[in-house]
Amino acid sequence: MESSEVALVQGVWQQVKPKKVHHGVEVLVKLFDKYPETKDRFPRLDVSSPEAMRGNVRMQAHAGRVVSQLGALIEDLDNMSLVNETIYLLGENHNNRKVQAKDFEKFNTVFIEYLKETLGGAFAADAEAALSKFMGIFASKMAENLDQ
Repeated sequence: MESSEVALVQGVWQQVKPKKVHHGVEVLVKLFDKYPETKDRFPRLDVSSPEAMRGNVRMQAHAGRVVSQLGALIEDLDNMSLVNETIYLLGENHNNRKVQAKDFEKFNTVFIEYLKETLGGAFAADAEAALSKFMGIFASKMAENLDQ
């Protein structure tokens, strides 16, 4: 990624970071609403309704980890070797849960849609393009480590 793209992605992260658990839960609520088949990947979470998800501490903990991990990757974008190795380890972890590449593509779509809705004008087109590029790299690298 170009340094200007990295700066844009990191700028978006600074808007998300203060409420990362809230945003994480809302992204997962949106994911399960748009792609109900993804609920099967989360057997230990109560995904019966948006209200149940929002009120469930286990869901909050998981959503916070998801968004925090994305944030850690974003903060380290100036060191792509570290980012790639971290994604490799995440891929191994998700492979054990039978997650598929298409699941990350769905997450990426929902994540970008959510940020457009939530951040509005603060999520400019160039920031969206840079974040979409990063999320594409993320999904592609994750897919390399998944059994398909």
